[in-house]
Amino acid sequence: MVCNLHYYIVGYISKIKKIGDKMSGAKISGTIPDHLMVFMSFYGDYYNDYNRSHIVQKALELLREKEWDLAYKQANAEINHAFDICARNGIHD
Repeated sequence: MVCNLHYYIVGYISKIKKIGDKMSGAKISGTIPDHLMVFMSFYGDYYNDYNRSHIVQKALELLREKEWDLAYKQANAEINHAFDICARNGIHD
């Protein structure tokens, strides 16, 4: 059984393909705790990046990479290596 996160990622990729170049961005609104705002301020100072949107985008990209890595590791763990011989069409080393 493939993990639910894998199905989510496949759905995400197909949706991105459908959107293609049409998507330029979306505006979101939310409340961020004070300690994270302080972090964003220090991050911006350190990297000379004072664009909050850019900082949030970078954080979301890192989160996405982490989740995808986890999904691929889970999916790989579900592979039954006993069937690897089928992939070689019976040719042995």
